[in-house]
Amino acid sequence: MTVKITGLSELKKATNALEKKVVNHQKTAIRRGLNAGAKELKNAIKPHVPVLASSTRFRKSGTLKKSVRHETTIARSGNSGKTKIFISDKNKTSSVISRKRNRRDAKGRLRTGPIKVYLNDPYYWYMVDRGTVNMRGRHFMKKGEDRASAALETVKRTVENEIKKVIK
Repeated sequence: MTVKITGLSELKKATNALEKKVVNHQKTAIRRGLNAGAKELKNAIKPHVPVLASSTRFRKSGTLKKSVRHETTIARSGNSGKTKIFISDKNKTSSVISRKRNRRDAKGRLRTGPIKVYLNDPYYWYMVDRGTVNMRGRHFMKKGEDRASAALETVKRTVENEIKKVIK
């Protein structure tokens, strides 16, 4: 008794095509997954970020909260990637404030005139988060780390869903 199986070459072509499709979509799936996890962590961090009660001449209210950002990079191979959450000074803008400035230079001459102020520069985030000698830290970045396992599950779920879309 002999059995003849037909269609193996078509099956092989179909599996190779599906494999190419999955490999081509792999970077996109990983990027979308990492971005979804990073957004979840950012949403966990932002409620804990302190906000100034009102803006001043030198600092805008909500500068720290608006500066929480994330960045995702994918490896060239497309098999892995990483995302980082950080405080960015990307949206810092300068403005010139006219006021009398009494300052002496190295030769002892009195200098006065307008000064440049960066209203949106969150350079002080580390002092607010970790604290100084005179001020306790608020530890808002640490409070976001508690949600890391939930963010990891979001990454896994998103990558799986993206790959399933390709396979269908």
